[in-house]
Amino acid sequence: MESKIYIIDGDPIAWARAAPSKYSRMWDTQKQIKFEHGISLRKQHKGNGLFEGPILLDIIFYFKKPKSCVRKQGSFHIYKPDLSNLIKLIEDIGSGILYKDDAIIACIRAQKKYDAQPRTEFRIVSLEEEVCNENEEKKPKGRRKRREKTIEEIRCL
Repeated sequence: MESKIYIIDGDPIAWARAAPSKYSRMWDTQKQIKFEHGISLRKQHKGNGLFEGPILLDIIFYFKKPKSCVRKQGSFHIYKPDLSNLIKLIEDIGSGILYKDDAIIACIRAQKKYDAQPRTEFRIVSLEEEVCNENEEKKPKGRRKRREKTIEEIRCL
């Protein structure tokens, strides 16, 4: 399984709808943000090929803890922006840079947490489709599958 971790520094930003101009044309309000984050992802991807086939997207959005907040570091962020809108922006930015189209994302795991350093960390994992590989030997029953490590576990290694 191919896997790669990416980090976008700064406050996590939620996806915003396209807005009409005064001439009734639609324009992307986040074009500059997507461009800047795209450059960062291109540098981290280092010219590797695009991910193909089904992929897993494992994302953790870290928000700066407000001074008035009594929650501990690492606890979950339960306020706006919505998790789904945060995910949409990451999907959009990665299209054409990390993968050809966000339609190949077969599985998403996402969290919003507090941390001293705001950032977005995500890992892309190529999923292997065992159903398509008829020549592969069947594994005996009772064997445990290996659990994938989370971004936090990998960082601790």
